Amino acid sequence: MDETNKKRIEVVEMRVGDIKFGFGNPRKIKKKKKEELERSIEQYGDFGLFLIDENNNAIGGNQRATTMAAQDPDRIVLCKRLIGYSEADLRAINLKDNTHAGEWDLDLLADWTADLTTDLGLDLKELRMPDLQIRKRKARKGQAMKKDKTFGIYVPSYKRYDCIKTDKVLNDCTYVVRESEEQLYRDAGVRKILAAPDQEIDSLPKIRQWIIDHTPEDIIVQIDDDIERFSYVNKVNMEEIPDPDIIDAELVRIGQILSDLNLGFASIRMQESVIKYNEEFRFSSTIGLVCWFNKASLKSRYDENVRFKADTDFQLSELLNNRIIIVPEYMRAKAQYDKNSGGNNTNKNSSTMNETIEYLKNKWGKYYKHNFKTNQSKVRVRR
Repeated sequence: MDETNKKRIEVVEMRVGDIKFGFGNPRKIKKKKKEELERSIEQYGDFGLFLIDENNNAIGGNQRATTMAAQDPDRIVLCKRLIGYSEADLRAINLKDNTHAGEWDLDLLADWTADLTTDLGLDLKELRMPDLQIRKRKARKGQAMKKDKTFGIYVPSYKRYDCIKTDKVLNDCTYVVRESEEQLYRDAGVRKILAAPDQEIDSLPKIRQWIIDHTPEDIIVQIDDDIERFSYVNKVNMEEIPDPDIIDAELVRIGQILSDLNLGFASIRMQESVIKYNEEFRFSSTIGLVCWFNKASLKSRYDENVRFKADTDFQLSELLNNRIIIVPEYMRAKAQYDKNSGGNNTNKNSSTMNETIEYLKNKWGKYYKHNFKTNQSKVRVRR
């Protein structure tokens, strides 16, 4: 008797509360959809049946079974018990049963389909938004990266304890603040704080370099303290990234690329607009807001004389010493650039700005230009 003939299906009735959930399910359901399902079952009942294995584990209908068991575990439901099916068979049946509704947990889906040879009729690439989504990775601050590298997320901040933003966008980050303001940030609810002597971090170039010199991770990212959101961008679309897990994954991804290529520095473009998109990665652009530093390959230090264009100056230095930086065009951030108090805007005026710009012109010559009307600097390095 071949294996196919051993398989059979029994139709049985049982308490919905006796259905188990030990087999797993790569489908997930958002809170709104779950509430809609609960209301539907309460109002109309459930007209479907459930697929279960020989041990009464749900193979199909997991979300409905969970919802109905919570409402009335003694309710009798109709089930099809699948007997003689292999685990791979059951996983394939689960996927086929779930192709019409809900959302996939892409990590679990990848694990489930890794060894399946059955044609499921699923195009896994179509489950992601073209050019805008990547598979979510498990990434957290301090977690080991490939090749035993560690990664940290830091937010330099000054006089912004009354408008905490970036901390609310990320899963995990450490604010770096002056000792004189530490308690104000703690009172504001910031979760993790690293305080330094005021005089050691009293300007942007100082605090940037202090974080590089005094943090334990191999690769770090420094993120401005006024970030409201992150987005994916391509030539025609801009899509907000609402999931902090995916933001984490992207931050780690760029850090890993720096490590793999033995490069020291990466940063994103300042503008969130789709109009400014050219390609997924560039190697020179006007940058800021989010800066990655691979300490092992970094060849520059922040110049304390450059108070207001410190990242542009550092970028030019890395282009001089490392020849290449990375600008991930596909990821952008929205911030209150030059429009809010505190931070690097403190003591910024036309006089101090002009001093900085003249200093940069003398330092970098033809490779640096500044538009005073738009207050934007331009790096003129051909790549």
